[in-house]
Amino acid sequence: MPFIKISSLPNNLDKASILCKLEKSLYDKGILPRDMATCIWSTNDCVVHSQTAYENFENTSDGFSDLIFVELYLNTILNEDAIRSVMETIWSELGENDGINRDHIFIHVHVGAPGRVLINSKIWTGGEV
Repeated sequence: MPFIKISSLPNNLDKASILCKLEKSLYDKGILPRDMATCIWSTNDCVVHSQTAYENFENTSDGFSDLIFVELYLNTILNEDAIRSVMETIWSELGENDGINRDHIFIHVHVGAPGRVLINSKIWTGGEV
C-alpha cells in the first residue's frame, strides 16, 4: 500500500517512464517509504457520456481526450498532511509531462478502514499488512 491507479484514454505517453519518475519522486521526497507504492496505468478504450459512445479520440475536441484520472488507495497509515503531499506530488509529476494538462488531472483518494479491506487473503483489521 498505497496503490496509485492512473487511467486515461489511449495516447502516446511513455507511461512506464512517467510511473517510474512518479514513484521515485514520492520516495525521494520522503513522503513514502521506499518500495511501498504500486503504480498502475490503465487505458480505457471507450467513454459513454449522455448516451453517446466515444471511441475515436484522435484530433477531437470532445473534452475527454486528455483527461487523467488518478485513484489513490490507502490504508490509515498516512495522516492528512501526508495524503495531501502524495496528491500534490502526483499532480505535479504528471503535469511535468508533455501531453498532460494539469487542469485535466482528477485525483480521488480511497482510504481503507479496518474491516473494509481484503488483502493477502485476509480482512485487514488494522496495523501491518
